[in-house]
Amino acid sequence: MNSNLTFQLALGSGLIISTIIISVVLIAAAIQVLLFLANKVSRGHHTLESMLALIVTTTWFVFVVTVNVWIWAGAFLALGVFSSLEEALYFSLVSFTTLGFGDIILPEQWRLLSGFTATAGFILFGLGTAFLFEIMSRYYNENRRRRDKKH
Repeated sequence: MNSNLTFQLALGSGLIISTIIISVVLIAAAIQVLLFLANKVSRGHHTLESMLALIVTTTWFVFVVTVNVWIWAGAFLALGVFSSLEEALYFSLVSFTTLGFGDIILPEQWRLLSGFTATAGFILFGLGTAFLFEIMSRYYNENRRRRDKKH
């Protein structure tokens, strides 16, 4: 195995692990903040509270994706793969979302990283879906508990 291949495998794996760690930490922080706010601001307007929670959760998830796209773009810039921040961000975002236009591609010696970028995005969107589902499930169950308590 040549050294560049080994380096790409190590770097891609390391960036995916970093993406997972950063995402889990940010998601856990958001859950704690939402639970704290739910206890402090709950006024019995369950639908409004659920909508607000969904808006905040979705916005926070966009922030998590943005942070991770910037990390990957920074890695591409540090490696000298792209000459501009715009190119690095564009490629990272397009690859992260698995959109893959193909108008900007990695040079052959770095092309394995494009697959790692897409894999990181795929994992993150799975985490994000679970995050949104968990928050909405908690609000739904809490609203149901409150409704059943009234009857």
